[in-house]
Amino acid sequence: VIVDSVTTMAAKFPSKSKNLLKFLGETLREDGGVGFKKAAVIAIIKLIEVQQHILDDGLAYLCEFIEDCE
Repeated sequence: VIVDSVTTMAAKFPSKSKNLLKFLGETLREDGGVGFKKAAVIAIIKLIEVQQHILDDGLAYLCEFIEDCE
């Protein structure tokens, strides 16, 4: 529910999408279940597809998450 809300907020407030992306990226660093992290990754991907100006930041969060999984 939280991840879906963040995605909806980013669509309504594009100027805040970078802050919302930061929130999603930080959730990947915290403890949490696979389902929650999967939803956060999907939300980050959706955000960077819609808002190209956050592409670099979004990919950096995803790369960091992949690196942490190793």
